[in-house]
Amino acid sequence: MSSNYVQTSLMPESISPIAVPQKKKGGFGTGCQPMRYHDEQMCQATGCSNIVPAGDFPAQQKRFVCSKACKSYCNRQESKKRKANGTAYKMKQHYRPAGNCEGPSCNEIVPAGPVNAKQEHYFCSDDCNRNYYNAIAKSRRAAGIVSQERKVTPRRFCAEGPCDGPGCENVVPASYVLGWKKYRVCSEACRLEIGQQLHIVGVCEWDGKEIRGPKSKMGKQKHCDRVCEALHEAERTLGATGPFRQMIEEYLATSDYGKNTLPGVKVSLCHFFGFAVEEGLTKFNQIKSPTFKRFIAGERARGITSGVAVGHLSTFFSELEDDGVIERSPVIRGRYSKNWVLHTRQPYLDKEMSVLEKKIEKSGNLLLMLAFVIGEGCGPRISEVCNIRLSDIDLEAQTIYIRLPTKNKSPRTVPFGNKVKKYLEMWLQQRDPRCQHDHLLHNTLLDPMVAGILRNWFHDALGTESEPAASFEFHRLRHTWATRLVNADMELAVLMVLGGWKSLKSVQIYAKVRQDTVDRQYQAACAKIEKKHETVEEEAVSWLDFASMEDETPATPTDSAA
Repeated sequence: MSSNYVQTSLMPESISPIAVPQKKKGGFGTGCQPMRYHDEQMCQATGCSNIVPAGDFPAQQKRFVCSKACKSYCNRQESKKRKANGTAYKMKQHYRPAGNCEGPSCNEIVPAGPVNAKQEHYFCSDDCNRNYYNAIAKSRRAAGIVSQERKVTPRRFCAEGPCDGPGCENVVPASYVLGWKKYRVCSEACRLEIGQQLHIVGVCEWDGKEIRGPKSKMGKQKHCDRVCEALHEAERTLGATGPFRQMIEEYLATSDYGKNTLPGVKVSLCHFFGFAVEEGLTKFNQIKSPTFKRFIAGERARGITSGVAVGHLSTFFSELEDDGVIERSPVIRGRYSKNWVLHTRQPYLDKEMSVLEKKIEKSGNLLLMLAFVIGEGCGPRISEVCNIRLSDIDLEAQTIYIRLPTKNKSPRTVPFGNKVKKYLEMWLQQRDPRCQHDHLLHNTLLDPMVAGILRNWFHDALGTESEPAASFEFHRLRHTWATRLVNADMELAVLMVLGGWKSLKSVQIYAKVRQDTVDRQYQAACAKIEKKHETVEEEAVSWLDFASMEDETPATPTDSAA
């Protein structure tokens, strides 16, 4: 990474331009543009009294304005000045001598002068120009020549009269209307009211009332409005859960699921507890592992894999177990899949990590480089990286606080090395001071960075030409981080705390023992065994000799007395 990233806002006296990433569509481009620090000053748009805050601006920028509106106003004023001075941009022109105006019944003389090279007809005024083309269109219509792109719709005269809209007392003036129109209306609202009153398009599935609307919605609309639709959908899904409904609604209302995940969780819970009600169960303690196994078998018979439902129900029953509602969760994860594979992601090799790092560094995007080294050196998930705040970073202690929300619903503190510290210091100097939030990372609009945009930036920077860049996944950095620590002789219990995992089984999914570690520790163990044999020579005793030694043992005084 280039060392030209300097915090210019801390050096207001320095006027020399520096190189920073140039912002382009989709993130930072590969080019650089010189920047220059400017103090706080008044907006240069005429009549505007706003203050433009101090900051870094492109060195070529001459005007400093507070908004896009002021910028557009200044551009228009500049264009008028250029036209007045004769320095405006000129299209390709040619000289035309003086001649008669081509407008109908016009005898004016068009003076000589430069005109547009593509111009074919010449007029003395805009009125002559308009009259000329209107006359051509009129002659074409009289001859029956109509353009295929424009179809003429027959019209009829409608006399002045009251509006036909229900309850409307407005008067519609006389005018020509389309020939197929049957009603006289004063506005679009009245036209819609007439259409809704004319046709019964269906019956509401929630309250049984008639649904009136345009003929185009005949048989398509099933509810009066969105309120009836929401109530009917809730009753349809939650009504089948019977006595479990109240607990499900409380769980969904207080859960930490995202707005895109919550509907799937609701469907999983409603399907399972609807099945439980059909089996005659009314309490949570009556639900056992065989019940869940029969539910999974029924889902597979319907062609549903049920993989997501297992996770949703496992989380639900785990919370009930923690709250003391049930003694033990009936869901045993990993037992209900035929060919269950936990994870297929593998850690990156050191050579692959070197290739990825060079590509990201070559892109010139400091934000991507910082996110990459944090994933490599601390092992957070991509959503946790986007959620890091400025107050979560301690450069002196070299730690990052991973705050909620996390996958396992528990925060943690992770240390980082000198490499992460280096890029953190560079980014904190380069971070835009105009951000109105305390997130560490921000996008080009100065909003907090989100996981989807960060993935797209990595995809654009790495490209799809060759591996490992073509199939890059940020989550594999977490696998790489765990694998490196395990192969550096870190204990699994310590790694479990740093990674935020709940069990050693989860740690073993991420941490892979490499062959060189196996060979190294095997050789070290063999060396210890050989050294022990060389220093301590122990005499081997057979079982028969050991038994005879026990028989020859002299009796104790206590035995003699007995």
